[in-house]
Amino acid sequence: MLEKLRKGGHVTKIQGKDFVLFSGLLELAHENGLESIDTECLNISFDNNRALFKATAKGTRGVFVGHGDAMPGNLSKMILPSFPRMAETRSICRALRLYLGIGMCAKEELPSGEGESSNDKGRRGVGDQRKEPWNRNTEEPGPSEKQLKYLGDLARPMGKRLFIDFVRGHVPSGEVWWDDSGQFRTRNLSKTDVKLMIEELAPPKKNHGATTNA
Repeated sequence: MLEKLRKGGHVTKIQGKDFVLFSGLLELAHENGLESIDTECLNISFDNNRALFKATAKGTRGVFVGHGDAMPGNLSKMILPSFPRMAETRSICRALRLYLGIGMCAKEELPSGEGESSNDKGRRGVGDQRKEPWNRNTEEPGPSEKQLKYLGDLARPMGKRLFIDFVRGHVPSGEVWWDDSGQFRTRNLSKTDVKLMIEELAPPKKNHGATTNA
């Protein structure tokens, strides 16, 4: 399974160690009989920005439970407003790893900052420079139709709920949805926001420069 994840570009190297990506776990789990993922909030404090979630993965391989926590000590300032979603995502990562029998830690389970490759740090620097969503403040253009189509294609294997959590974890004010005609739409996301999300979700061995810069 690890070899398949590597070939699909779902394993990243951070400080000399390999970490699996959430997108790869989810895709591989569906290929191996995953039937459902149920999550439960065990503890949450909005005053202290702390949350603990339990995720249960069920499928043909059995039933497996994972836990995930999020708090100021293991989240960056940018991600902290979305601490409940981050705790839930981490619990799902662990449940999926147990379901698949993968001992390699997921990148999303790492404390924010530790789970960054050199490319991630470069992207974060770009993101930190933006002040307000493009359609609220700056003259930065919105994402192109090509960008939206490609990001929507990357989002489908994740499922709508988890993808919305992914977007809001990066841009808390960001909104994404599919309209009645099936077209992927966004609000409060700049062209740069979408470009960086595509770079994070797309298999790193493939070059989608023509799409992300459209």
